[in-house]
Amino acid sequence: MQLIIASFNCIHMHNLYNMAQKPRLFRLHDELSQSSDTIGINYGLENAKDRTLTYWSGSFMANTGHVIGFSFVCDENFPKTYPKVTFDESLKNKDPHDEPDEMGTYIRNIHKMYKPETSELNPSLFPVKAWLPETSIGKFLSGTFDMIIGKVPVS
Repeated sequence: MQLIIASFNCIHMHNLYNMAQKPRLFRLHDELSQSSDTIGINYGLENAKDRTLTYWSGSFMANTGHVIGFSFVCDENFPKTYPKVTFDESLKNKDPHDEPDEMGTYIRNIHKMYKPETSELNPSLFPVKAWLPETSIGKFLSGTFDMIIGKVPVS
């Protein structure tokens, strides 16, 4: 009898979890309303008229005062798939040795984060491989920022 009740509770909890999953647009609307909650990271829609809530942009503000611009796309598979982050072209094309201070380190780390053949983040890196549908965009971007500033090693 206890086994049957335990099985029922397991199935019931699974159904509650599935019901708690929000449709993509509701989830992205919540993400947008929470976008100012992450210290050092500013992000929002690229175009306020984007009814699909697909195209976003933002910036990381390092303690050194350096600003690192980025954009990301939440495609039709979000939140099952992570946001696709790209950094400003000027950063990807910059030689880190031309930057004498911390910005050189940031640029070097950004270069390490990309697959050489594309402009997408390497899927084996921490924030991407740790992505779960319930992960918030803010938490994902915080992990990305931690890699840029060297808080989490880029391997």
